[in-house]
Amino acid sequence: MSKLELSIDVLEKNLGKILNQDQLYSLLDHSDGLKKGEKKYKIVYYLRLRGYLFPLKRNLFLVTSPEKKWTEDQILSLYYWEVLAKMGKDLWGNKWYIGGLKALEIRLGDYDIRDEILLVNGEAQGVELVMLDKIAQLKSYNNKKKSLISDFLKYGD
Repeated sequence: MSKLELSIDVLEKNLGKILNQDQLYSLLDHSDGLKKGEKKYKIVYYLRLRGYLFPLKRNLFLVTSPEKKWTEDQILSLYYWEVLAKMGKDLWGNKWYIGGLKALEIRLGDYDIRDEILLVNGEAQGVELVMLDKIAQLKSYNNKKKSLISDFLKYGD
């Protein structure tokens, strides 16, 4: 078996999962065909070309099969909230929340996906790509006085 076929066998066990680049590389490390220091980005490139990996954003992939043809709407409806939660957890741990009008809509049970979403955290400010063409506006909120964030964090864990 070639290295690519061994990599495909490893990926087929993880169909439907979202993996970042480090997780993907560690999976490829555990396959028998690859050596520890080998260039895995080439294998990832060939897996993307053959349809086994669907890029959601930079260094974040959906493991799929070439027979399954995804549309962007299907991927957004199935994986948007999972990718958003994974992004927030990777960047800030559990010290972030969704702010603005979307927070109220989620509270009321409306999980529609907008082009922009507001993420409030204690560190970063700017714009971050969530997946495909959806972005997150990042707002940092630090106050020396007692703030609502500490109350939200206390009940969120």
